[in-house]
Amino acid sequence: QTYIFDVSNLRNVQLKGIHTASTRKSIMHNEYIKGDFVYQSNYEAGITILDVSNAANNGELVEVAFFDMISGENRKSFDGSWSNYPYFKSGIVIATSIEQGFFVLRPNLSGETNTPMASPSYEPSTSKVPTSQPSIYTNSPSKPPVLVRITSFSVTAKLFNNGKKVQSTLTFHLENTHDIKAKGTLIKINITKGGTKKTKQCRISRSGKCVIKLPRYDPIKFPSVDVKLKPIKSKFGEYESELNNEYKSCPVFSSACPTLVIDNVNA
Repeated sequence: QTYIFDVSNLRNVQLKGIHTASTRKSIMHNEYIKGDFVYQSNYEAGITILDVSNAANNGELVEVAFFDMISGENRKSFDGSWSNYPYFKSGIVIATSIEQGFFVLRPNLSGETNTPMASPSYEPSTSKVPTSQPSIYTNSPSKPPVLVRITSFSVTAKLFNNGKKVQSTLTFHLENTHDIKAKGTLIKINITKGGTKKTKQCRISRSGKCVIKLPRYDPIKFPSVDVKLKPIKSKFGEYESELNNEYKSCPVFSSACPTLVIDNVNA
């Protein structure tokens, strides 16, 4: 929400109106006024541009354009755009996005010579919010593909009940080939022991990491368990297991070593 106050008389400050975004609801952060427009950095909703020409009269703000930096996500979380700068004479607007990087935009708004333009992968809109948008990274024949891979992997074990039980913890770090952390990507594994199968999962955090704790096993009954990684789907690029970080001299969960054997005896 954006609150509009009349501060022409500091002894009698008045609330003129409240603007609530009808779509792409998120947390508002820095905003800057240039001419008849306010340029808002609204975290996961990206850059929003509002017409403020009637704000002094009736407290009304009208959305005229936006540029979404995180495809398909408009949650109230501290990710996405937190600031922008619209004051270049060229009309260029620069904007930051916490995990997506730095954007250079050229707007094209009514009443201004220059205004924000589309991203390389999808067009911004001055009318209707698109119901769906492509992935942040779209591969093309003219450019190297953007791939997602496990950049770091580790297994740690902890003993319980005086060594009668052992629990292993798997730690994944996931990034794409642009070194962008694949936040929100789901990691699923199948754990097989003694003919029975169990599925566990975790989601990549803002720091690019997720942790899965295996059940506690009796190392006498189950000296080892097998772990397989289910196919990874990520908006940050196509998953490529052959680029995974090596674990015990082999790219973990790659075609060369698709199954990870957890040794419970020597934990």
